[in-house]
Amino acid sequence: MEQLAGVPLYKSRRKGHSIVSRSNRTIVLRFRANTSTFPEPAPDAGNLSSIFMGRTGNRMIIYAGLYGIARRNGMHHVISSNNPLLKLFKLNATVSDSDRPGRDWVQYVVKTKTYDRRTEYLDPRINVELVGYCGQWEYIANVMQDLLKNHFRLRDDIQRQADNFLRRSMAKFALTSSDVALIGVHIRRTDLLARREREGNFNSIPSVSFYRHAAAFFNRLFYNQTLYVVCSDDIEWAKANFVGDRPVVFSVGNSADVDFAILASCNHSIISMGTFSRWSAYVAGGVTITYSHKAPTQVPLSDARKSVGPTENPAHAWITLS
Repeated sequence: MEQLAGVPLYKSRRKGHSIVSRSNRTIVLRFRANTSTFPEPAPDAGNLSSIFMGRTGNRMIIYAGLYGIARRNGMHHVISSNNPLLKLFKLNATVSDSDRPGRDWVQYVVKTKTYDRRTEYLDPRINVELVGYCGQWEYIANVMQDLLKNHFRLRDDIQRQADNFLRRSMAKFALTSSDVALIGVHIRRTDLLARREREGNFNSIPSVSFYRHAAAFFNRLFYNQTLYVVCSDDIEWAKANFVGDRPVVFSVGNSADVDFAILASCNHSIISMGTFSRWSAYVAGGVTITYSHKAPTQVPLSDARKSVGPTENPAHAWITLS
């Protein structure tokens, strides 16, 4: 497998080519201007694939980075037919029967822990397999709305299960979608507790007070017209600690895919740590409250309304509490 980690992708900021040769393979890397809009790839353009790993949230990041890099370079993005994301989403991608479409393609190892600007300069005439975790926002910023609209669309069967759960939950309190704000709450604990044991970082997991502050914020923002929908890997802890005087329901016995769909189908979000939380909030839209132990414990309501807009159905906004 050809690996191109560490090779310069361009020699200057002038138009032209930089040719890198390895044995009998040649990849042409050239200057490409940054742009916020990308043309559709030509039918005969090269293909781009990634090696997927991890669970739902990590796979979504890898897919998003793959798509962003492919669009920037005018290439087709290709995934395997056995990719678990296909069971959750109606992905708009070229699907290959191979378990690893890029196995015999030129392999490009992405820099880690930083945005690799060299991925903007791939040659669209060849097939390339990306190796690495493209988690930085720069990979997806210009295609995020496209991803949410045309790729991360829940499959009908998954959406139906989520809708049925939410419908039953509202009926339990004699509520309808027109008179209540659905607040999806994701509480992740089990693996984070194990990590905290190893690393000794006691600020790495949201405490009970974070969830109480977040719920109090939404109660004030929506004048107590809220229904909290809780999904967790530690549901007993959630039931014991996410309590209050507002209606709340807990997802019990559903798969991770259905839990994701439930959270993504809510109007707003309270999230803990990790990519599963973050991506469910991206898909849901609305207002998201996220955790940081360095954040203030309260956000003045006047500032919050200003940041999310003057209407009762605020636009996308992220607020950090501790």
